[in-house]
Amino acid sequence: MVKKRSFKISNEILKNIIIKRLPKLLEKEPILKDYLANLLEDRFADRKKTEEEIRELLNLIYQQNKKFEEHTKILEEHSKTLREHSEILQEQSRTLREHTKILEEHSKNIEEQNRRIEEQNKRLEEQNKRLEEHSKILQELLLEVKSMKRDYNKTIGALGSRWGLRAEKSFRDAMKGILEEDFKVKVERYMAYDDKGKVFGRPDQIELDLIIQDGKVIVVEIKQSISKGDVYILTKKIQFYKETEQREVNRVIIISPMIESKALEYAKDLGIEVYGEPEEANLVKEE
Repeated sequence: MVKKRSFKISNEILKNIIIKRLPKLLEKEPILKDYLANLLEDRFADRKKTEEEIRELLNLIYQQNKKFEEHTKILEEHSKTLREHSEILQEQSRTLREHTKILEEHSKNIEEQNRRIEEQNKRLEEQNKRLEEHSKILQELLLEVKSMKRDYNKTIGALGSRWGLRAEKSFRDAMKGILEEDFKVKVERYMAYDDKGKVFGRPDQIELDLIIQDGKVIVVEIKQSISKGDVYILTKKIQFYKETEQREVNRVIIISPMIESKALEYAKDLGIEVYGEPEEANLVKEE
């Protein structure tokens, strides 16, 4: 009995046989071609479909690249803007540091000035305190001076008044003695009571110094000082004399060492003779 020998083909040999004979078999056996196509359909994609997918993939990659380029361009612009902003910020930071330094110096100067102002205010307060003390002392001195002035004025006024009255009386007495003895005239003191208040606006005593010569009447007013009001009162007294005594006054003479300028003008306008010293007056005119 003859034994059958087993024959095994290795995978490598089988693969080589298929690679060499499969293309011819596929040309001779269309059924085998279809079978093989159906068999490999699930494992390998269709060429047309694969090309479309590749085109879509390439288009997608192109679109992505385009967007990437746009984003890259935008990023470059942003980077440029960022660099510009960074430069601006750096410049502003530098300027801010300079301003900060200037402000610190100003603050230091202001603090120094404030310190000086405080010292000046302190000195001013001390000076004001001294001034207040001085003002208080001056006010007290002024009050004392005013008090002394009032006392002085009262004393001088009283002395002047008494001296004036005595001087006027002395001159009247001297005038009466000289004129009556040397010129044969009559000197008299006219006194009457104005009960209707024609002169002073109220009842009062009226007095005038008169020189009578050959029936002529001369009124002589002798005072230490004459104001415009004194001249006016004198005219009222003369008018009272003329109405009361029914006599005319031929001359009016004022003798005073002190007479106001307005009083002098007023007297001259009224035709009154004014003399500053007694010896200037020619009381009795020679015929």
